[in-house]
Amino acid sequence: MSLTVQELNLLFDDLEHTVIGLNTKLNNAYSYKRYRDGWIPCINMLRKQGYNDIEVEAILRSKYTRWAADAGGKRYGYATARDLKNYMDSFCTADIIQDLVEQTFNKPK
Repeated sequence: MSLTVQELNLLFDDLEHTVIGLNTKLNNAYSYKRYRDGWIPCINMLRKQGYNDIEVEAILRSKYTRWAADAGGKRYGYATARDLKNYMDSFCTADIIQDLVEQTFNKPK
């Protein structure tokens, strides 16, 4: 059985929306190596908080992940989703996230 190009494209689009696919897409983000298990726990936490994948990508590509890791006080490579959640809970509002999405993707949410 072989797949058409269109079927392959749909398959890869679906993969990007899985946690592993999104983690892979975002593994070049600035703070990726600061987090103990990559972005997978952060993606799960952010989705549980109600963020969509565009917002998740904007957050994980942002300076907030660096600041959250710093605020968590752990050594390099040991920051956690809890560190990111604590940092975001302290100041992130819907307006801040909307601005972040617009800045990240240069388009309105």
